[in-house]
Amino acid sequence: MTDLFSEFIADLREGFERAAPSLALWVNNPQDRAALDAVFRFAHTVRGNAGFLDLERFERLCDGAERGLAQARAGQVPVMPDFVAGVAALVERLGTLADAVEAGVGLSDADEPDMVRAIGFEPIDKRRDEKQGAAPVQRRTRTVRIPTEQFELLATSMEEVEAGQRELLELMSFVEPNSPMLPAITELSTRIASMARALTASSQQLV
Repeated sequence: MTDLFSEFIADLREGFERAAPSLALWVNNPQDRAALDAVFRFAHTVRGNAGFLDLERFERLCDGAERGLAQARAGQVPVMPDFVAGVAALVERLGTLADAVEAGVGLSDADEPDMVRAIGFEPIDKRRDEKQGAAPVQRRTRTVRIPTEQFELLATSMEEVEAGQRELLELMSFVEPNSPMLPAITELSTRIASMARALTASSQQLV
């Protein structure tokens, strides 16, 4: 595993261990708002990190769990036993997957799209938007040259922006969990993660 991926797995396992007691509390009592908030913060943090590293399988699981938890927090869905169990299964799969990766063993993802659909969402699929059989559109590739020092500064700044945004969301969730600003901040997180992925891809281009 690369250093970044190893750190991601280690952070995920540590975060899951911290969130597991809150998950158990929420499953037993879906009205426990503090437990719900703790599990939401875990899913949101992992999703942001997975998006930054372009780890679609982890991102798909987190996306389903986070959307379900967000709707539960906003009172937009009836928190029925099947819904709670479905969200909990997604969160628990994250922990199981991290253990499997660390142990170097395979874990099928065949059931994961249906796990997301079971709680009422369509799983994200970055290949879904590609039109099957369509002729590719030819575009002229344009490039720019950036000095290495400036590019490294840009990458560092992006990491700091993403970390600051996550801290802002966690603080807002704690101080004002029903704030109407939370959806906007969550959307900002998604856009920042997308920018970070583009930056990471650029850094991997051969020149």
